[in-house]
Amino acid sequence: MVQENGMMLEVLPLEAGGARLVRVYGQDPCVVLPGSVPAPAGGSWPITELGDYCFSEKPRSLPASDAVCRYQVDDTGAVRLTRAFGQAVGGSARRYDFDFDAPAADPDDLHPVCGSFVEEVTLPDRLQVIGSCAFYNCRKLRLLTVGRLTHQKAYDVAIQAMARLKASGACVRWYVLGEGSRRTVLERQIAACGLQKDFLLLGATANPYPYYAQTGLYIHATRFEGKSIAIQEAQTLGCAVIASDCNGNREQIEDGVDGLLCRLEPETLAAAILRLAGDQALRQRLGQAACRKKAGGAEELDRLLQMAGTGEKGDG
Repeated sequence: MVQENGMMLEVLPLEAGGARLVRVYGQDPCVVLPGSVPAPAGGSWPITELGDYCFSEKPRSLPASDAVCRYQVDDTGAVRLTRAFGQAVGGSARRYDFDFDAPAADPDDLHPVCGSFVEEVTLPDRLQVIGSCAFYNCRKLRLLTVGRLTHQKAYDVAIQAMARLKASGACVRWYVLGEGSRRTVLERQIAACGLQKDFLLLGATANPYPYYAQTGLYIHATRFEGKSIAIQEAQTLGCAVIASDCNGNREQIEDGVDGLLCRLEPETLAAAILRLAGDQALRQRLGQAACRKKAGGAEELDRLLQMAGTGEKGDG
């Protein structure tokens, strides 16, 4: 059965009034999740949680089909309820069963957006909780940088490094959270390098912590730096960090122990990323060491984990 819209959601309503996203099916490995879905009795439910193993290759303990609601999302982002607690609503839909280790046999069929199939997930603004192992086995590595779009932050060097990564065949995508005066200049450079789908300027956000929770590597390649709050947050949340070798960054990272330091050059930055992209054990070791170093501030750690989502942080 082919869904014309190309995406279907399974959602579990919560007692608090929000909704937990259980599973996503679609034709595109890059999905934009809606902020809310229509409630069967009227009104809407904001999507506030990602369920355990939501985007994992092999989900565990999915709720029964009569406990969830299903929705179709069209190309404009409009959401339509098709099934509520086991009963069809204005159309038909079925629970999809696939070989999770292979694409759908028919390219027009919906595929679970999970594991090695998923490349990009744009999260709802009101998301509060990321469930345990929600992104487990999502192998396409995500790079994250948080900071203003200014000369200090050296995004021009980062874009050149991303061009080298793409040329090498590395399967990565680089996200930048922040706004600033150099946006137009950077957008031109991104377009000139053909990286519009690879180096993404997402703008500023009040809550960056769910992005930390999804990332494989946090990159902080700056020309100069004081004490970076972004590095501190990434370390507290257990991210493996690569930073440029300058005074402020040296004070926060012990090279090879709780992160990597490198020269601020496209070639050396790309090489450091490729090193960690190909070494899951090293990423985990650096991230765990950074998290242990920051574990003394228990209240701060609890606050960041709550904002990022209370689930277990996966590697990919």
